[in-house]
Amino acid sequence: MEICSKRILFASILLFLCISICYAEDGPAQEDPPEIVGKAMSCFDHVYECPPAHRLTPSGTLNVPYEQTDEYCNSGCYDGTQLVLTCIDQILTNFEFYNKATVEDIRKTIVQACSNTDKRGDFNVMERVTASGSTGKTEAKNIGGVIMMFLFLAGLLLPV
Repeated sequence: MEICSKRILFASILLFLCISICYAEDGPAQEDPPEIVGKAMSCFDHVYECPPAHRLTPSGTLNVPYEQTDEYCNSGCYDGTQLVLTCIDQILTNFEFYNKATVEDIRKTIVQACSNTDKRGDFNVMERVTASGSTGKTEAKNIGGVIMMFLFLAGLLLPV
């Protein structure tokens, strides 16, 4: 009887840890996911001084030709895009554009594209997505939960 109670205690502790880790990573849902995404998408409706062709799109692209870099960086385009990114980030911190870029990937792109470096005028977001490895964040975050679940199941199957 003592062995059985140790096994139950061990399994209970592992289950508690699993729930705690998974809950801490994802947090409780406050709103429906479609509502949250809808609010984040409404950030693109902000009106700012920038030709529509050069505005950030939900696909995560910035269509700014090299020869119009100065116009983009020194006008309302740069600031307006930063406001859109801040709006998105405040609503959904792990927002991913259709091209898998994150808010941080877009920020890096426009900062580098407006800098006085060899990246000036390079608004290719996909270069920063690949370089930053932003697509691996979610996978790495869930490994702890998977390990804990494995330990929980092992605790039920292994003799104590």
